[in-house]
Amino acid sequence: MQPALDKNDGNPAPEELAKQSIGLLDEMAAAMDSAVDPASYRQAEDKLKGIVDRAAAIGAKIGPMSADKEQALIKQFEDQKKAAETRLEAAEQRFQGAGLFLQNINYLEEMSALLEKVSDQKSYEHAEGALNALNAMADVLAKKIQELPEQTRAALRGAWEPQINAALARFEKAANQAEAKKKGG
Repeated sequence: MQPALDKNDGNPAPEELAKQSIGLLDEMAAAMDSAVDPASYRQAEDKLKGIVDRAAAIGAKIGPMSADKEQALIKQFEDQKKAAETRLEAAEQRFQGAGLFLQNINYLEEMSALLEKVSDQKSYEHAEGALNALNAMADVLAKKIQELPEQTRAALRGAWEPQINAALARFEKAANQAEAKKKGG
């Protein structure tokens, strides 16, 4: 089915563009909610870039309209827009939280890689400064995660737990091996 075209310039009618805009808000929320692990988080970021480009294209098509027509259009789609914005806000909060969990995993991976390179006391001391810096950043990140609403944190923990547990296991193994090598064992 072809969208209704505005008689003036061949673009879809403002009503059709408003529906498309609301649909993009829902697409953004769905993309953000699809981020359940590092790979899908990156895919969601790519999807969001495409959606933003499509939103800009819609904005360029809207063009000037009378104040009365604009107000009528706003009123016509107000409830749908508010509902989509509410869904988007909740998805943004979860997506930002997922980003924090991803950063946490990345910090654990970086610390593990540093510890895995330890071969003796000297190499441990060399890695210690970077480890302390990463640990400080991880502490800041933990505080940000704690600031998320409990329901959001619980949902994210459930979704990201396998990846976090794998990163923690690698870190603990690397830390134990580095400690043994540091002591010469």
